[in-house]
Amino acid sequence: MALVSVIVPIYKVASYIERCARSLFEQSLEDMEFIFVDDCSPDNSIEIMNAVLKAYPQRQNQVRIIRNRQNMGSAFVRRVGMQASTGMFVIQCDGDDFVDIDLYEKMYETALLENADIVVCDEKKEYTDKTVVDEVRLISDECPIVLQQWYSHVFAWFVHNKLVRRSLYVDNDVYPWDGLDMLEDNGLMMRLFYYGRKVVHIEGSYYHYNKANTGAMTFSYGEKTVEQMITIAENLTCFFESKTDYKLYEKTVSAFQFLAKINLITNSFSKVSRYRRLFPGSEKIIAELDKKSFSRKGLARFLFVKYHLTYLFILLFKVYALLRK
Repeated sequence: MALVSVIVPIYKVASYIERCARSLFEQSLEDMEFIFVDDCSPDNSIEIMNAVLKAYPQRQNQVRIIRNRQNMGSAFVRRVGMQASTGMFVIQCDGDDFVDIDLYEKMYETALLENADIVVCDEKKEYTDKTVVDEVRLISDECPIVLQQWYSHVFAWFVHNKLVRRSLYVDNDVYPWDGLDMLEDNGLMMRLFYYGRKVVHIEGSYYHYNKANTGAMTFSYGEKTVEQMITIAENLTCFFESKTDYKLYEKTVSAFQFLAKINLITNSFSKVSRYRRLFPGSEKIIAELDKKSFSRKGLARFLFVKYHLTYLFILLFKVYALLRK
């Protein structure tokens, strides 16, 4: 059993996988396991990774390559990698990103020192012309408290910057929901935080999130993303409502419901009726919702909806779309 398993989804990352692989194979932590899951990538990403691996003979026995029979999507890939992992702790690293070479050693040692189930690091968003540091805000070192108060102290549920004790996945049967490939980490991490005890945050070492890859799944944001986010909200609602302590998480559930359905408000008047029917009562969270939940455009939409100017927002959105043509 390795100390840390790193799961790397591979799909159309030929331009970036060398940088990613080198940052992994050069990790200061020696006892590691690297699981590359090839989701039938049509390019030569795996060949490039194997070529890089030859320069790191000490890592060759630590690398496993799993190839799907057909393209299955990121949720399936992450599930396969997690179920194949053997490490005491597990973390994800996307094939177009990279990490500081001491990151996983710091996260692992912190987990041991603090007896933590989850360790979170900051990330650097790498654009073509700039780097932006995104620091994590944790209001507590207790996983349930972070989850219960997420509606008012929002932070991102990314899987790539969170080292997780593997037993949290295995003992509680927590894996990505099949077919939900957009924002699947939200549904995954919320459940892990429910079962987790202690979470800690490290500083000084970073995950580097590639924002220059226009081919990444997360680069585009359309109707499919909205529908999958709504489905994740429905699944999370069922998950928490099945728990005896649901009342402790009710506001967080309402927040996620609202954040999912507000994305229906774009350039279509016809979707307003569905917005109003979906997750009735979730609007009660509006007054308490952390404004950092939204992007600049998202905050504008939120304010229009909050002050009952939904139709005006849609009209302005339509005008904006026409002007961009």
